Amino acid sequence: MWLLDANMDVHLLGLFAELGIPCESAIHKGWAQFTNDELVSSAAKAAFTCIFTHDRLFAESASVSPQLAPNLSIVVVHLPQKPWWEYIRQFRLAWAQKPIVPASGSVIYWPAAWVCREKNRDRARHHFLKRRSRLRLRGAPDASLSRPNISSIYGLENPRSASSSLVGSTTYRLRTAASNALPQ
Repeated sequence: MWLLDANMDVHLLGLFAELGIPCESAIHKGWAQFTNDELVSSAAKAAFTCIFTHDRLFAESASVSPQLAPNLSIVVVHLPQKPWWEYIRQFRLAWAQKPIVPASGSVIYWPAAWVCREKNRDRARHHFLKRRSRLRLRGAPDASLSRPNISSIYGLENPRSASSSLVGSTTYRLRTAASNALPQ
């Protein structure tokens, strides 16, 4: 039987039930306030075989525990915290890539490096959507939203003038118009 630490999403209980894995939560057992060592010893006494946690230092803080609980495995989950439905989706994707196979007396850091790619992809998508909404607020046509356009970002007539001078910039044009309007 597997145990979810108090910092794990309790919606994983439903996912593990779908996968046919018996699982309980430390919160439901009344162990939410336990220290890591207390949790490991209580889990070993209750015949749990695996503890899931987000605590990256769990293994170090429970360093004495492998001698006390040689049949217990600790799985440190590296998925970022998100709303529960998104977290469950990412957990399913990671599980499809590589299911967790607990080994007695070991610490497993799960999932593998593909999560970093997923995280970077989400970050890039977020920045694209943020930029797209800013351009739409400025009234840019949809054609300019398909790929980065330096002239729309910097307000330049000629994108090459961004590195060489300010002559083509909106700021320069406004300053020139303002100085020409002043009486001489």
